[in-house]
Amino acid sequence: MLNSLQAQQEQANQAPAAIHQEQQPLAASLQGVSVEPALVQLLSGSSQGVERAAAGALSNLAAGNLALATRIVAVPQAVERLVMLLASSNQGVQQAAANALCNLASDSLAMARRIADEPQAVERLAQLLASSDQGVQAAAAGALGNLAYGALDVQRQIANEPQAVERLVTLLASSRQRVQEHATWALSNLAYGNLALKRRIADEPQAVARLVQRLASRFQVVQLEAASTLRNLAAENLALQRRIADEPQAVERLVTLLASSNEDVQWAAKSTLHHLALGGLSLQQSLQVTAALTTAAAAAAAAPPPAAALWAAPLLPAAPPVAAPPAAPAGGLDAAPAAATAAAPAAAAAAAAEGEAPQPAAAPGWCHCSHLHNQQLRSKQQQQQQQQQQQQRRQQCQHH
Repeated sequence: MLNSLQAQQEQANQAPAAIHQEQQPLAASLQGVSVEPALVQLLSGSSQGVERAAAGALSNLAAGNLALATRIVAVPQAVERLVMLLASSNQGVQQAAANALCNLASDSLAMARRIADEPQAVERLAQLLASSDQGVQAAAAGALGNLAYGALDVQRQIANEPQAVERLVTLLASSRQRVQEHATWALSNLAYGNLALKRRIADEPQAVARLVQRLASRFQVVQLEAASTLRNLAAENLALQRRIADEPQAVERLVTLLASSNEDVQWAAKSTLHHLALGGLSLQQSLQVTAALTTAAAAAAAAPPPAAALWAAPLLPAAPPVAAPPAAPAGGLDAAPAAATAAAPAAAAAAAAEGEAPQPAAAPGWCHCSHLHNQQLRSKQQQQQQQQQQQQRRQQCQHH
């Protein structure tokens, strides 16, 4: 049974990249063809299956393609109809619509504001966080995270929705990796540069405790998002630095992540520890962190330099500017690390061995909400590496 599960997982991992390569000529040919108005018309289709397929097609077109996303938003009633579909009685339609809004909001602050300004858009996405379907939960959290990117007014709008922050914190305990990832990352964007929201998130029962628990996830992308959220909560806030440092296992797990096989996880853990060291650590913790950081720095100095190809020119458009702090990366800390992707069959086998239910596959015909922005301070080289990882993630979308 276990070997069969591993074989199925290997096939699932290989298929999307092959299909993506086959569909590249088709995607390129769409650059000069106006299919968007027809797809928008189908959002008010004769059946829920048509609506779902149309929303899924728009989601795929918008993923990582600013030109096509701009054309879609410019079509009359495009955003309005997608928001209407969030209230569909069909969860597949809800998920497809939320995914489309997520991808439309990913490359442009102006388009994110346009979506947030649509009546009931933020309200319905916040309501979908309480859906009984985990795919809908993940898509809604992803869309809210992109809407919150770099826009303090939208952050406040989301936080003012009844139970929005509370539901995101609840989703940190989800049994599904993608839900954990998107909820954690949405909270990170909400906390970035907004002192009131930092306190609001940290004051939610179990918020800090669950983020610390996620540091021990077997999925590196979840570890990354959890460390990043703790970093954003701790930045420039002495009280929260102390609160995070006092949470059992917080410092110990961050120190453990300094030895991660993924450089982004290492960086996020190191950055969080640096913030905690500004005022949140006891003498014993300070000695522990200092020793760990010294060891990590020595290991980094001894490591061979990365291949030249790793620092190639950016593959994606630059991220929209943020309001006050230094510019955030294009795509931020959103892409599934290569190590985590390569370990997917082993993770599936481990889940089966532990008696955990297999993760449901992506809905056929369109991507997950795959183009996410997370606000973090990054070096230029780290930004470029992150952009390449995001390109790999889009190639792994399910296209059937």
